[in-house]
Amino acid sequence: MKEYANNFNREINGKKLSENDLMYYGRVETRRTYNFRDKNVIENKKILDKINSSSDKNEIKKLQESLQKDYFTGDVIKEGSPKGGFNYHVHIVVSRHDNTNDSRNKISLSPMTQYRSQNSKLNNQVNKTIGFNRDVFFENAEKSFDQYFNYRRDYSKSYEAHKKRQEQKEFVN
Repeated sequence: MKEYANNFNREINGKKLSENDLMYYGRVETRRTYNFRDKNVIENKKILDKINSSSDKNEIKKLQESLQKDYFTGDVIKEGSPKGGFNYHVHIVVSRHDNTNDSRNKISLSPMTQYRSQNSKLNNQVNKTIGFNRDVFFENAEKSFDQYFNYRRDYSKSYEAHKKRQEQKEFVN
């Protein structure tokens, strides 16, 4: 959250925005399920429809063997079925406003703003550079995580590699 707050380049009453100025909470979950958008669910639904409409036992057997199964449980993958394996994950929900109780002085914070790196007049402060640079945020958050947990990230799993792959896709299209 420290990196998130720093990336807004904002001040509250002359003090740089910090993680203490943000309103957020996190929730730890231990379970994941397959949803209707998962590729395996979509493929299995087509196969299950064919199985239900077929009367040929040999065809049904071949179709049942082609169903996608969960790697850990071996169960057929369907919408809503639990994913096997270690599924701890965290959801962080961040308010669009700072944690000020005074509604007249509350500032809006959005990482999706298009108002980045511009000189502007904000809260009677002339020529303050404000905005949110998502690239810088992702790079700094990745570095902070790797340092804190002493994690040796493979380049192929880095944000920089992800960005290059995206640029190559855009270039091809």
